[in-house]
Amino acid sequence: MGDERAAGDGTSIDTAAWRGRLSTGWLSQASRLEAMLAPVDDPLLASAAPALAESVLDVGCEG
Repeated sequence: MGDERAAGDGTSIDTAAWRGRLSTGWLSQASRLEAMLAPVDDPLLASAAPALAESVLDVGCEG
């Protein structure tokens, strides 16, 4: 097994797997996922309405 670290919810994260096979699988689907989520990007940002002095935390994975 790879380098496992505790996640905030008590589960573990296999960091070696994310450096290898899992990231490859995720990246192979990135274009499809981005296209699927594109229609909600603007409405979600409008709903959040971040102000100029505010910070935004992206809680996602990026390709």
